[in-house]
Amino acid sequence: MALLQFTALLAALSPPPLSVRTATFDGVRYSATVLPATSPGLPPLLLLPPIGVGIDRSFCDRFLSAWAAHASYGAAVHAIDVIGMGDSAPKPSMRRPWGGYATPPRTPAAWAAQLLSYIRSELHEACVLVAQSNLCAVALEAAAREPGALRALVLVGPPAVEALSADKSAAAIAKVWRLTSSPVGAALFRFARRKAFLASFSKQNLFADPSQVDEAYLEMCAKGAEDTATRHAVFSFVAGTWRRDYRPVLASLRIPTLIVSGRDVRARGSAPKPRVSEVDKTSLRGLLRWFRVWGKGDDQPSGRFDQVGRDLGLDPEEKLRDYVAAMPAAEAAGCVETALLPGFNVLVYESPRELAECIGEFVSRRCAS
Repeated sequence: MALLQFTALLAALSPPPLSVRTATFDGVRYSATVLPATSPGLPPLLLLPPIGVGIDRSFCDRFLSAWAAHASYGAAVHAIDVIGMGDSAPKPSMRRPWGGYATPPRTPAAWAAQLLSYIRSELHEACVLVAQSNLCAVALEAAAREPGALRALVLVGPPAVEALSADKSAAAIAKVWRLTSSPVGAALFRFARRKAFLASFSKQNLFADPSQVDEAYLEMCAKGAEDTATRHAVFSFVAGTWRRDYRPVLASLRIPTLIVSGRDVRARGSAPKPRVSEVDKTSLRGLLRWFRVWGKGDDQPSGRFDQVGRDLGLDPEEKLRDYVAAMPAAEAAGCVETALLPGFNVLVYESPRELAECIGEFVSRRCAS
């Protein structure tokens, strides 16, 4: 017993044995951070960080460390950069001097094709796809396209069901894209990568505990945002390419699925659940409000954006119930589970140990061979 305890302590204190793998899709090179398997018989995890200013696969490092500290979980983990983020190259460049891109805004379908290619070429087996926040739409696209490529699906802090229930028109997407791909959009991105903006936005909209928005976190985001070419991917989501009706996909899922939400969302206030038509209020005026966020404090009203709450939901228990109700096939098969964990909207960073335990137990129950 003492030897086992000593081994577990060493695992917790030692850095995980990570490596970096490079792959190519559609002429673009991108990377994944890989934690090797320690036990046979478990499918690998393919982990997607959220998309945001300065966020790339390094956002998952805390989770990788937490996973490595529990040898019983055993499965390999691949934390991947989607095309347009991290060190992926080449990235679309904005034209000068008037802006615009030769490449249209990227869609969840395009990113899903990248993931499925990685599963085929690098994993060589069906995996557990774990997506965080806005990239949950990408995971649903992948599940719809090739359900056989997934052993299980984990959606961490996904958009509320009502936010995944309407198709945004091409014209509405193009309206936002014209601003974000203009010199004004370039200025918005440069403004948003300031530590003052990153701190205020994160404290107000992402984290339950503002003290976690520390210098290490801000430095990670600021470093990731040094490459201004990542704004093409970031603004693709801001424009709303992910806003489509995913209810048919949810209704048809028959693979083991875990939906995880932060339980401390209610700490940021509550509001009636909006109707589907009232969720998306993205506007040019709202985007220009970014310029009002000057300081780092968590008490700035200007740092809070109600669109985040409408998209992600402000009642975590109701959100999880809505997902179960939207997944009749999975519920009938007894393969949909839900979990509430401490935290707000970025559990892979806020609560890595709790999230690793939750996913590890789910994978052991549902996927062990």
